[in-house]
Amino acid sequence: MIPTDPVFHKPQSIVAAKNILFSTIFLALLILIVCKITSGFGKLADVKVWTSAIITFIIIWFLTRQIGLGRKWARILLLVFFLAGTVSTIFTFMQILKANLLIEILFIMLILLQVLAMIFLFTQKSTQWFNSVQSAGSA
Repeated sequence: MIPTDPVFHKPQSIVAAKNILFSTIFLALLILIVCKITSGFGKLADVKVWTSAIITFIIIWFLTRQIGLGRKWARILLLVFFLAGTVSTIFTFMQILKANLLIEILFIMLILLQVLAMIFLFTQKSTQWFNSVQSAGSA
């Protein structure tokens, strides 16, 4: 028997966005590790940064899981976090550009992947899917 619940019929854009978001958690962790072992970037990978990064990873992971369950609020909250992160990235971007080439490339990849995930989450098919999950839940 094939389930008729809209959660089981995710559009490819939702699946892609989830996979990308999980990948960005790994990529951000990789960037922190590279910063930790790279000379001159020790302060970018201190205990406060690691603690806030782990908390951020947990929040992103939780929101990504909720998005997979069709929770529209999680998509909006992730967008808010993304926009806030974009503002803070503007202030740290010059430091990142002074980093070694590997950190620069990883950081740019991270930004591009996050933008791509946001695009996938707000496509017309994704929005229709979120709306159908919400209406099926309220029925």
